[in-house]
Amino acid sequence: MRLVPKPALPADIKESVVRILRSRLEEAERGEIDTVIVLAHHTDKDWSESASGTDRFSDAIARIEITKQSWINQYLKDRVDG
Repeated sequence: MRLVPKPALPADIKESVVRILRSRLEEAERGEIDTVIVLAHHTDKDWSESASGTDRFSDAIARIEITKQSWINQYLKDRVDG
């Protein structure tokens, strides 16, 4: 039993997560996606990752690195501007 209730997930964040997942699901159902990599942070503070099968492993790794650098750049920009 918990003494302090877990804080609720803000509605805008929850809606964003659901919107992204629904959009990608629709694309996958139309056959427009051939590889998926998911990194998820759960409300219990644990992270999980999952990936579909792919024949584009090296492309996926390269895209992860490009995306990582883009996110870092945006994070640093937000810190300076914010």
